Amino acid sequence: MNLQYILDPELFAIDRGINAQPILIERLDWALGEIKRVNPLHMANPKITQCTYRSDANLYGALYNFFLEKEKKLRESQT
Repeated sequence: MNLQYILDPELFAIDRGINAQPILIERLDWALGEIKRVNPLHMANPKITQCTYRSDANLYGALYNFFLEKEKKLRESQT
């Protein structure tokens, strides 16, 4: 909830191994609902979801970075 107030993102996407537990998102939504129920002055309404690539997200990020670096070195060698 604090991150929602500070950063104001549209969405919180959870990755890595923790999101392999299907109940995680459900429990987070429930906990946020409880916070809002107890204190109705909370205006933030963060949306929480799982990352598309789940625990492989870091691998896709590393691969993307590899391709960027490879392309950069290729352009530098051509000049």
